[in-house]
Formats: sequence, structure tokens, C-alpha cells
Amino acid sequence: MYIIDTDALLSIPGLVQADQLNYLLEELVELVEDGKLCFPDYVIAECRRIANGEDIALWVRSISGSRVHKSVAYAFTMQVMSAVPELLDEDTEDESSQVAVAAMACYASQALDAQDVCVVTEDRSALPTRICLADACAELQIQEISVMEFLKRESLSSYLLDGDA
Repeated sequence: MYIIDTDALLSIPGLVQADQLNYLLEELVELVEDGKLCFPDYVIAECRRIANGEDIALWVRSISGSRVHKSVAYAFTMQVMSAVPELLDEDTEDESSQVAVAAMACYASQALDAQDVCVVTEDRSALPTRICLADACAELQIQEISVMEFLKRESLSSYLLDGDA
């Protein structure tokens, strides 16, 4: 199972040929419906706030009801906050999708075989106010990959710009 974050979703349009974006998103629908790809509700809100009206934000909202996992028990959020409190950006009023993604990954790791859980993120650089999700995944012992690696693993690299395939 892949849990994808906002940064990864928002990077997709820049990685694919413009005329191929909607075809790629159609391919991702099947992964969502099959339970292989999911994202927490916070990602939907963040995509709406950051990329309102853009194709990727519209896709996220349209597919949100088809997700097998939409949210997880608060205990998993507390587990993340206990293990990596530096992931929470206390300087913002917005909810933290990074914490929600990590919590969903913790849930999935415990509910499924941990080897089958992977966070897809482009959040790879620490900010002055929090660590990045990639570093948090390392501390939580959760596998993480880039969106490009995810697309390659799922045999979707034909949609990538010529130089990235």
C-alpha cells in the first residue's frame, strides 16, 4: 500500500507530459479503488488550499470517496507525535498533512505487513519549523519513496517526461 502526501501529488503535473496528465490520473484511480494508493483527509484539504482549481486538486477531491482508508484512529497520530514530535509545525494554524500521512502509514504498517507499506513523498528538506516527512519515515522505520519511483514501480513511467523515464 502506498500512502501519498500533498507534496507528491502536487509534483505529478510537473513530471508528466501535459497531454498525458489526465490519462495518468485515470490509471491512479484504479490504484485508489483497489486500496493500493490512499491519502488522509488532510491531504484533500491541503490540495484544495494550495492548488484549488488545478487538475490534481480536482482529481483528489473527485476520487476521495473511493479510498479504502480515509482516516485512522487518533492513537496513530499520538504514536507519530510521540516518536517524532519535530514533524508537527507548531508555527502554522493549518492542520499537518505530514503527521496524518505518517499516522496512516503507522496504521497500515501494523494492520498489514510493514514491508507492504510505503509513503510517497517529495517532502525531503527540513524546514526551520519542522523536519521533513522523509526523515520522519526513517525514524518511524517506514519505507518512503519519491513520486517518480512510485510511478516507475507501478509501471506508469511511460507518462513521465522523456528525460525522466
